[in-house]
Amino acid sequence: MMNPLIIKLGGVLLDSEEALERLFTALVNYRESHQRPLVIVHGGGCVVDELMKGLNLPVKKKDGLRVTPADQIGIITGALAGTANKTLLAWAKKHHIASVGLFLGDGDSVNVTQLDEALGHVGLAQPGSPKLINMLLENGFLPVVSSIGVTDDGQLMNVNADQAATALAATLGPI
Repeated sequence: MMNPLIIKLGGVLLDSEEALERLFTALVNYRESHQRPLVIVHGGGCVVDELMKGLNLPVKKKDGLRVTPADQIGIITGALAGTANKTLLAWAKKHHIASVGLFLGDGDSVNVTQLDEALGHVGLAQPGSPKLINMLLENGFLPVVSSIGVTDDGQLMNVNADQAATALAATLGPI
């Protein structure tokens, strides 16, 4: 099996039904004309920001990264691994694409450590095990992976989606 093409989606896409429609139409066309499997990795900063605003919680950033205090990681996990991920799965279903929603820790696909204590629950992603994602790909599923990870001691971490996609690409091997 060919190594998959990793598609990193920004959270802004989730705000536009027109963009989602174009994306999933393109994914259907790609899957019909190419053998190379696909994996989606996504963030969802806009979904998180909306939720935080609705809850009257402050959004803090340091060096372009969201500061994620312990009392907010559950909310951020819900926004990214919940709302953002399931929205993408719903669009896949609408376009008859069999998909599976994951987070970075599923099957130890990506290993995550805390990036910097000053940032709180913000993680650094490193390559992990390709077994689960390869099994899904071999069976025709489109993995849709949120940028939430978990440390070896069970702490949920918010990971920059670009960095998560890079680590997952390294996990799944060179082209």
